[in-house]
Amino acid sequence: MKINNTTKKTIEILEIISKNPGGLTLNDVANQLDLPKSTVFDILATLKSMDIIKYADERLKNFVIGTKLFIIGNSYIENDDLINSSKHLIKELGDKLGRTIFIGQESQGKILYLYKYEPDNAIITTSNIGSTVYLYNTALGKSILAYREDQDQLIKNLTYKKFTKNTITNEFDLREELKKVKACGYAIDNREVEEHLSCIGAPIFNHKGEVIAAVSASGLYTENIDIEYISRNITETAYKISERMGYQVKKLF
Repeated sequence: MKINNTTKKTIEILEIISKNPGGLTLNDVANQLDLPKSTVFDILATLKSMDIIKYADERLKNFVIGTKLFIIGNSYIENDDLINSSKHLIKELGDKLGRTIFIGQESQGKILYLYKYEPDNAIITTSNIGSTVYLYNTALGKSILAYREDQDQLIKNLTYKKFTKNTITNEFDLREELKKVKACGYAIDNREVEEHLSCIGAPIFNHKGEVIAAVSASGLYTENIDIEYISRNITETAYKISERMGYQVKKLF
């Protein structure tokens, strides 16, 4: 299959703009992608004319994601079986726990946020739909990684970065952590990404019994956090979503 270079460059440009909510100028985009300014200018002008991107500030001429791309993204969410099967349950869970709820999937060795629900009383988190985080130090990532058949390959390709004193930074510790996840059915981000936040997650399975996503609850870390209560509600919700995706547990009796 022949790759169209202009299309490839356009997607790369949209990706970096989407990751910079403050906006990027023509020079910023050209420098980050090491592309000629004339090439970038033509692509940006076309995307702007179609309302795929827009200026965050007319004076600065810095580009951000436009309305039309937001609508396209929302169409994906609305049509996705996993999200549609989860929305009501996610809202119930978030309101009950008072924590921000995420659904994420593995994508190219990272976790891609697919859906987010923030109840009125939740601590606002900086992670947004479409952004990515690491597998090894997040509850979503560990929930998925623990049950993936290609776990060894995924772990082999990981590059570790220390975010806090609690971050897992080597393969041995990660594998030991994943054993705990499989034993209890849920994963914990014990302030491994941010010092003040904790997160608990659980895997979601499809009709074949394959892990396809995970659901997590994030909130402010406290000394008296009730892990048992949160994890029980998380795993129950994950199981209900899995059932809606066709998952069935084999009866032992």
